[in-house]
Formats: sequence, structure tokens, C-alpha cells
Amino acid sequence: MSKRADKLIYSGNRAKPVRQFLLTLLFLFGAILVNQNLLLNAAELNKYPLDTLYHRSDEILPAIRKLADLQPDLVTWEIIGESSNEKLPIYTFRISNPRTGPEEIKPSLLFHGQHHSEEPIGVEIIFYLSNHFLAEYGKDRFITYLIDNYNLWFIPTINPEGFRIVSSGKNRLKRKNNTDTNMNGIFEMNKDGVDLNRNYPFNWEDDDNSDPETPYFKGHEPASQDEVRTMVDFYAARRFQLAFFYHSSISGSYSERIFFPWRWGEDLSPDYEEMLHLSTTLAGNLPRLYSRGNYVVHQFNTSRVGFARDYIYSQYGTLAMLIEVGGNSPYGEGVVSPPNSVLTRIKRDHTQAMIRLLQEYDKNLLIGRVIDLYEFPIADQEIILLDKHHPLKENLRTNQRGYFFYYLMPSESPFNLTIADQEFSLFKDEDRKIEYTFYIETETEIPFFKKKLNDGEAIIMTNPVFQYFPALSVEGDNETEAVYLSIMEGVKIRYRQEIKLNDG
Repeated sequence: MSKRADKLIYSGNRAKPVRQFLLTLLFLFGAILVNQNLLLNAAELNKYPLDTLYHRSDEILPAIRKLADLQPDLVTWEIIGESSNEKLPIYTFRISNPRTGPEEIKPSLLFHGQHHSEEPIGVEIIFYLSNHFLAEYGKDRFITYLIDNYNLWFIPTINPEGFRIVSSGKNRLKRKNNTDTNMNGIFEMNKDGVDLNRNYPFNWEDDDNSDPETPYFKGHEPASQDEVRTMVDFYAARRFQLAFFYHSSISGSYSERIFFPWRWGEDLSPDYEEMLHLSTTLAGNLPRLYSRGNYVVHQFNTSRVGFARDYIYSQYGTLAMLIEVGGNSPYGEGVVSPPNSVLTRIKRDHTQAMIRLLQEYDKNLLIGRVIDLYEFPIADQEIILLDKHHPLKENLRTNQRGYFFYYLMPSESPFNLTIADQEFSLFKDEDRKIEYTFYIETETEIPFFKKKLNDGEAIIMTNPVFQYFPALSVEGDNETEAVYLSIMEGVKIRYRQEIKLNDG
């Protein structure tokens, strides 16, 4: 008994420091695992000139052409404008499957890489994301579905002047374009230029950044820059349903954070809850690299200035998110140009998070089509969403084929809308995409056509009954187009036949 007691006492005296030592090791090891994102050493912060994986200015077009060569049936690209001073081209490219239908019957999403030239991470996310989509087409079920059923638009940068300076290693902190804003006839790199993301013609007058030599100069007038006018026209032509703007906080104050339109005190955007839900979904799948946890969704007041995200939402109802990529270093500066190892991790994380967000978006999408009594599409028809009205937000409108798209979250209450003074109630009580056709009690007297065929001559048949065939006309710009043959009696359309043509 005595010997056994001694053993217990001996073991107890030795076990206490051993246990404490082991617990300390476990705690430290756990802390390392939990805080592995915090252990980025100095070599993993900003690297300038830019590391080897970053695109340079003269590599933008070759990178786009490479995508088109990878999947020529799915990728189209174009020049949509040019910069204000050096007339450098602004490129966009679209990924979509034309064999599954024309552009107008599919919702359009925008992935925007860069407004500010000191924020090159966005350019890299754009190319990584688009390459991933194309590489997985036909392999991944959802990505294949996405490309078949959506128009995916990408813009690497709308600031080619500033991007050329930053990517060439001349100036790490160049933010604006190269406009001579102090009007002294000399381009001064650290003074001249307009902050393109403060130059949009919505809330521009509320911005107090009127000093032409500050990094945040809003311009001498709204939409004064060719780059911004290019985007204004591009937004109008495409009417995006969803848009993502990638930025990086040079100060680190807003790093790894997601913003959306808008919160000005008690004034919230009418689609605030929907955008909050989408932003929270995205943030929940985006791990932070420079602090614990995931990206933060900004729910406090937002600035009332000429932001692209507020403009595109106010004009077209585009659910827009600004994503601040990068991080805040221990030295109090933003990480906007990390080395290859960190950049690769950022691109991968954002791509996977984006795919999950798009899955969430798709299941709550409403696809609507407005047609008349003869089933002709009604173009440019205003859609009044009764619970989503705001004096600073334009109502939705149908496109040329009568389609409109809206993100509609499930609710126990009916969703009410008005089209051409007719009221409709929708019910959506589960997470699934829905399609509705809205019949409007109106008649189309003369169909709208794009081109005339048959030399513009009508065809009249008098046997067995009088039938009047207007000049054959064609709609669409794809290889497979539709010819509509309309039979009229007086001015009323009695019958319309759609004939598919292939290669003329």
C-alpha cells in the first residue's frame, strides 16, 4: 500500500509539469493552425515591380486571344472604347454558348477587374476565373450549365493608361488615369489624373474631392473621362443583372471587405436585403489571408459619390458588389501586389467562392417575358416592382425580345408587379429558378423587324382567300436566324410563322 501510494505521488508530481508542457505545445500548435493566415512574412507582402504571374499592359490582348483560341465557340471579344489621353484600347470578352440561344434570352453577368491602376489583383482574378470556366466546360456540371445559360462578360481594366505605368514598374502607387487635370500642360504622374471610380454621373455632385492633384479627384464634371463614358454606354447596351468590381485598398483600411449599394443613413437601397444575402454568401466562402475568419460584409454607411456600383444599380437594377481584395500588413499599408505564392491562393479562393455564389444566385432567379395577345415580344416595356421602388432607381425594362431578369428571394407573401397598367402577383416559396410569361392586353399592328428581305416587296395572295404577307423580314445576328412571315387582314396580324434559317 505504501509503495503504491509513493508511485501515485511520484507520478502526480511529474505529470503536472509534463501535462502543462504538452498543453502549451498543443495550444501553440492550435494557434498556428488557427492563425496560419496571419503568419505571412515580410516576403509575402507587397512585391514591386510586380511578380512574374502578373500580366503586363502589352499582355492583355494576347491573354484574351489565348482564351478565344482555347474555346473559339464560346469566347468573343471586342474593343468597346479607348482611354482619354493615349487612346489605348479598352477590351471586353464574353463567354457564352451561342448554340443554346441568343444573348437576349439569357441573363448577363459582369466581372470587372480594375478601375484603379494600383490594384492589379483584380486583373489577375478576371483571367484566372475566365480560364477556369473554360477549362471546366463540359467537365463540371454547374460551370457547363452556367456558360450554356448565361452571358459572362469580363473586363480586365478600364484604366489602361495607369495600368501601363504600374505594370511596367514605373510607379507602384499610380491610381488615376493620365488626364492633365491641373491644366499646366505637363503630365505629372503623382498629381494629374481622374479617379475613374468617382467620375460616374450619379451622386457625382455630392463628392467633395475637387482638388485635381489629390489621388481621389472626381473630375471637373461627371463622366468627363472617355473611360467612364465607355462604361456608361456598355452598361446601357447590356443591362447586367449582376456585377462584381474588384478593388484593393491601398491603405489597408477596407481590405478583405465587400460593399454594395447603398446605405445613406436610414436610406437603404430597395434591394438591400437581396444584395446583403448575396454578399454574405460570397463572404462566407472567402477566407481572409491577413486576419482571422472570412471576408467582412460592410453594413454601415457608404459614401455618396460617383461610384460605378451605385451608378449601374440606379440605372439598371444591377445587383453590384465591390470586393476589396488584398490585405492589411502589420506595417499599416494595404497589400495590393503580393508575390506569386499569395496571388495564386487569392485567385483560387475567389474563383471557388464565386462559383458558390453563382449557384445561390441562379436558384433564386426570375426569368420573365412580356408578350402581347398575338405572342409578339414587347420590347422596352417598363416593369414596376411595387415593393422595390426608389426615386433614385430606374425601373426595369424588357430587352428586344421582351425578356427581363430579376433576383427574387423566397417569401410567404406574394410579389407584386405592374406591366402596362396590368397588375400581376407572383408566388415564390422555395429556392428554385422560375420562369413566367406575362400576357399584355394589347395588339401589335406592325411587327418590328431589323432587316428587309425580298427587296422589301409584299406578297399578295387572292386565292382561295385574301391574304396579305408583308415583306419578309429577319431578326437576329447569329448564324441561325429567324424569318417571321406575318399574315395580316387590314391592320391586324392574324398569324405569324417563324421559319428558321441556317447560313442564309
